[in-house]
Amino acid sequence: MGTVLPFVAELADLERRTAAAKMLAEHVGAKDLLIFAPDEEVGALLPAPGFPQTLPGGREWREFVRRCAQEGRAQAELPYPDVATVLPASGIALRGGAVLVLLGGRPRDELVAQAVEALPLLAAAFRAERKATAGAGHAAAAVASTRQSEKLVARLTQLQGELQAALRELNEASRLKDEFLATLSHELRTPLNAIIGWAHVLQAGNLDRETTAKAIETIRRSAQSQNQLISDMLDVSRIVAGKLRLEVRPVELAPIIDATLDTVRPAAVAKAVNLVHEMEPAAGPVLGDPDRIQQVVWNLLSNAIKFTPTGGRVRVALTALASDLEVTVEDDGPGIDPEFLPHVFDRFRQADSSPSRSHGGLGLGLAIVRHLVELHGGSVRAHNREGGKGAVFSVRLPRHRLPAGGDVAHPEGAGSPSWIDDAPSLAGVRVLVVDDEEDARELVTTILTRCGAEVVVAHSASEGLATLQRRRPDVLLSDIEMPDEDGYSLIRKVRSLSGERGGLVPAAALTAYASTHDRAKALAAGFDIHVPKPVHPAELVAVVASLRASKLRG
Repeated sequence: MGTVLPFVAELADLERRTAAAKMLAEHVGAKDLLIFAPDEEVGALLPAPGFPQTLPGGREWREFVRRCAQEGRAQAELPYPDVATVLPASGIALRGGAVLVLLGGRPRDELVAQAVEALPLLAAAFRAERKATAGAGHAAAAVASTRQSEKLVARLTQLQGELQAALRELNEASRLKDEFLATLSHELRTPLNAIIGWAHVLQAGNLDRETTAKAIETIRRSAQSQNQLISDMLDVSRIVAGKLRLEVRPVELAPIIDATLDTVRPAAVAKAVNLVHEMEPAAGPVLGDPDRIQQVVWNLLSNAIKFTPTGGRVRVALTALASDLEVTVEDDGPGIDPEFLPHVFDRFRQADSSPSRSHGGLGLGLAIVRHLVELHGGSVRAHNREGGKGAVFSVRLPRHRLPAGGDVAHPEGAGSPSWIDDAPSLAGVRVLVVDDEEDARELVTTILTRCGAEVVVAHSASEGLATLQRRRPDVLLSDIEMPDEDGYSLIRKVRSLSGERGGLVPAAALTAYASTHDRAKALAAGFDIHVPKPVHPAELVAVVASLRASKLRG
């Protein structure tokens, strides 16, 4: 037994155990050896400290070691040191509950017997090491658990902060929504009150010419105010949906600014606000949508006039910079609250949204301005005047180098002639108007008959279909929303008719459903054109003339 003891003694040193096990294995004639010792905490045989703790084919090894402990001896083919290498294994149970496993080679029985007698001397060392390892593991686990707990507490604190911030944002959004709805109701009802009130006064009669003219002008102005509110809301809806589109071409800014000044001048005159404009000659064009650029300038000028006191001054300037054109609108009003300045271009935000506020509006105009300017590749900023009261809004748009012979778009000014002066003649054109609203039918009839058209009306889709086959109109104008049967159903039935019975009549959907989706739906149903309400008389006449011309060409 003395020949084995030096190697067994080497196994007592945990740091040298791997090398000592290899030497002992070779001494007894094996390729390698493992020792499994009882683990009281787990209640199973595990590799003793210093031996590989993870073995390939773990389930096979567990079953083999268990069988050795129960039967005293066992043999098997087991993967070691990896799944690709399989070695013959001989397992022997030792006193004290440990198991010796010899791997590969040709172990010599007399030396193996000596090792079996000597190895139980290490049982106490194995147990002490296992407890120490377990204790260190528990300590490490405790440290790791503490660190994990600290991380978890930090993450929970962070999530709580994020949740509170989200809750504050949600409450703020809810507050802004409530304020917006209240403001919207007020802004829509105010002009509606003037329209209804003056309509009743006109209906009562006995008004002199001056009062009648005042009533008509108030109704017109109030209706335009409502139309502007609705247009702003639709624009914001298109912006949110990403469906706002530009019709881009080279545009001169000076004529656009002049035309917009003509549009806002009546409001400025009413407040005795002096409009000053400074235009740099030959500033050059930008690439943009003239209608949308005019909308930007109109919003800024209207805002400036609204916040400028009576007798004040609003200045608009066009300046050519190195690569941009800059439009500046400056007023001498109270300026912008510094705390509100970062939110001045936010949707639905107003510096004063209280019932006692001095100025109306929905808080949409400047949000629309920013989006339109950014769609043009430009920028807009706002600041207060230095050394005095007033706000300054600056819009920068990239300059466009126009090729030789290029055409530039110019807007129509406010001084354009009345719509009737330039309206095309509709003499000899028979128009069928289908609408369940009497006021709508009368308005369209009046506009078209003033241009010489013969107008036939129908109160419903069914009546319209019958009238179309009987009177054979040149053009069909139909509302969409009608009781019992809508305009989509009407146009589908019309298009199902033969050409001789009126199935090819040019048709326009004249409707308050004004979204891009509504337009696509109307065209898909069979209408040739989609005309959203409210429609300007000149546009309505032009639509009828265009549809009539398309019929003649067809």
